[in-house]
Amino acid sequence: MLRLALPLCLIASFASACPTASDLTKGIMVTLSDGGTELHKRAGGDRITVFATFPDGDASMLEIYRGLYLVASMPVKNGLPVVSELERFGSEAEIVQWPKPRPNAAWENATSSGGVASAGASTTTTISGCDYVSFPVQLTYADDPDYTETYTYLPDLGTSLLIEARDPQRTDRYEYVSIKAARK
Repeated sequence: MLRLALPLCLIASFASACPTASDLTKGIMVTLSDGGTELHKRAGGDRITVFATFPDGDASMLEIYRGLYLVASMPVKNGLPVVSELERFGSEAEIVQWPKPRPNAAWENATSSGGVASAGASTTTTISGCDYVSFPVQLTYADDPDYTETYTYLPDLGTSLLIEARDPQRTDRYEYVSIKAARK
């Protein structure tokens, strides 16, 4: 019995190392294959702040609604947000028209800052040994119909990861290689 208890204990400690939705309070850090990082942190209610760093040294602070929809974006220089360059993507009344993401569905936000979303089937996404229920969501915004973003939405975490950005001139793909709970 003791021989069985030790491996089970090790499995349980490994599994508990994978971030959960409760870790959004302090933050969940994901790292991309190009060295970029994203810190996803609950900002209150249905809002999450994402602090993104890029391999070229630039950084951005994003606010997302329901773990998926971009509300605001602001560059960060020398560790400080550049408030004068804050971009808001719709009024509060327009943003709350976006529904909670769900698999195997399509929906739209008919406001001027809205768009169209379609989601695929639920599957499993594995990042650094952590398995998460997920589904792809493709977003096209009303103000830029030639630009499409594809996300992996992680309903158990309540956030999403941008995996592709596409316009007629180029396609950028993003691969996430690690995920961990923030320590502070």
